[in-house]
Amino acid sequence: MPKGIKPKAKINITIDQDVFNGIETVCEKTSLSRSAWINFILRREVEKELKMNRLTIEDIARIAHQLLKTYRETINDDTQYEDWDKTEDWQKNAAIKAVKHVIDNPDETPAEHHKAWSDRKIMEGWKHGKKKDPEKKTHPFINIDYENLPEEQQKKAELFQNTVRALIK
Repeated sequence: MPKGIKPKAKINITIDQDVFNGIETVCEKTSLSRSAWINFILRREVEKELKMNRLTIEDIARIAHQLLKTYRETINDDTQYEDWDKTEDWQKNAAIKAVKHVIDNPDETPAEHHKAWSDRKIMEGWKHGKKKDPEKKTHPFINIDYENLPEEQQKKAELFQNTVRALIK
């Protein structure tokens, strides 16, 4: 092979005889080439494989968590927010519950989502407080109407919902 020319990658595939015969029949009756049909079939199989290997709820929670961590850093939010791998289990579980909630309530508004989050926190023993404190179970945005949240917090809620919705499509 001449210098500077890279060989094409080779892929070995096995096609059942009946599939091959079907491709040959289609190619005889249409202007499509055998390679075009094989590419079509491969793309379809890859798409099926991707659908079968969808993200898990924990994967989605992790992605949304990391995205919100980055968002918090851009708005100078001083709340302790670690990378997913360093995050405590209670916070991971809260993110997973929130993802499940978005999946179960796909048409919910950010205000409705915030209310459900606040209600869930209250049921878990949390209460309104000046600072988020997991040990005391206090949070500044519990029992606060969505419309009264700071704009950055409203955007955070929208970002979470939109991230989950995008990942489940």
